[in-house]
Amino acid sequence: MPEDFLNFGEMETKCITKYLFWAGAALSLIISLLFGKYLYMTNTFEREISFIENGETWYSFEPVNHLPLGIIGGVASFIISMVVLKAACEVLYLIISCMKVYLEKNEGSAD
Repeated sequence: MPEDFLNFGEMETKCITKYLFWAGAALSLIISLLFGKYLYMTNTFEREISFIENGETWYSFEPVNHLPLGIIGGVASFIISMVVLKAACEVLYLIISCMKVYLEKNEGSAD
């Protein structure tokens, strides 16, 4: 298998699409993590805090990063991108298989 990786025209169609899928999945994971971090860092909500100063209780609000939004956004982004990637790899597999069958069929008629 590894020796076929560097020889063009030697790999099976399933291997090609499988390698492309896993490379896309790794890239999708990285992008989804960055997107979740972006949502976490840019969206805040205000949390109520209380503190005692000079014997008096004061209530105030402080901005806090929105962790649940970052997690949900990152996971949703990963799931959506994986569905799109799977569909794209399936279409690519069909195209490559059809081209392979076409070339094998017409190879004998060219002689």
